[in-house]
Amino acid sequence: MATLERQLSALLREVGRRIVAWVLHHVEPAFPEEAPSRLWCKGPAYRRHRQHRPSIATRFGPVIVWRRLYEPLVPGLRSLHPLELNLGLEAGWATLVLAERIGGGATNHA
Repeated sequence: MATLERQLSALLREVGRRIVAWVLHHVEPAFPEEAPSRLWCKGPAYRRHRQHRPSIATRFGPVIVWRRLYEPLVPGLRSLHPLELNLGLEAGWATLVLAERIGGGATNHA
């Protein structure tokens, strides 16, 4: 029974990871021309620059997702990724559910 439960848990986690990856891959437009060339966030304007693919840590495991980078038109500001803002990622890489789980685990071991 223990083997069955471990195998089933691993399988369900992988299925969850693949579903989350599929959803995340469909949040942003696939082609650059489908994304806005300029956007405004809390006042300043940003221009679309490029995509890169860092991983996002989820409750089901890491998922690699292409994210668009927008650079500020005003010097001195940081670039931003609208996908991170829309998903509410913590520290730009972890989903809220994973961050809550890590935080809960850390407080229980203090």
